Amino acid sequence: MLWVWGSLLAAPLLGGEAVAWKPAHVSSPQFESHAAFDPRTGDLYFVRSTPAFEGWRILVSRCTPQGWSEPAPPAFVGDGVEADPYFTADGRSLYFISSRSLNGVKRKDLDIWKV
Repeated sequence: MLWVWGSLLAAPLLGGEAVAWKPAHVSSPQFESHAAFDPRTGDLYFVRSTPAFEGWRILVSRCTPQGWSEPAPPAFVGDGVEADPYFTADGRSLYFISSRSLNGVKRKDLDIWKV
């Protein structure tokens, strides 16, 4: 058994060659990173930014019989940049970083948020 990121795995980690995953709609000329799958729904939350790593936004895409849906902002979207989505193991909480306004005051620094 193997301990990985707070989870006890009963099987060894996958081996082999890494390959780029480029599904339609998710892959774009922009930069996509920080993929996080909702453990309850399988929805894909990820970050898209410019190639200069500016304008970070969290987007969500759903896997349908036709493939991944066009990414859209999740319901919790705010102003400011947002990045690094991370689900708890039970899928009940999502943590992310953001420079969103707090109490009507625009911010420049990043804080950790939970939804």
